[in-house]
Amino acid sequence: MGKKVLVPLLLTGVLFGQLGAKPEPISFYRELEHDAAFRAPRRWADVDPGAFDAMLLPGGHAPGMRQYLANETLRAKVAAVWGRRVPVAAI
Repeated sequence: MGKKVLVPLLLTGVLFGQLGAKPEPISFYRELEHDAAFRAPRRWADVDPGAFDAMLLPGGHAPGMRQYLANETLRAKVAAVWGRRVPVAAI
C-alpha cells in the first residue's frame, strides 16, 4: 500500500466532496497558507505566557495533537497561562 497524502477534509469535502467548507472559508485558508507566520509557526519555547489574554488549545485525533500530551515545554506554558487565571479553552 502506498503512502497516503493527508488532506484536510474540511477543504476537500467529506463523502464525494460534500460536507466540507464553503468556497469563501476555503479561499481564506488558501490565503493563510502563504502567510509567513502560518508557514513557520512560533516554537513552544518562544511563547510568552504573559503576552496573551486567553488561550485556546484546539484538539482532535490527528497525530499532531499528541504534542499536547508529550511536550513538557508546552505543558509548562499552559500551566503558566492557567496560573494567570485568564480564560483557557480546550477542544
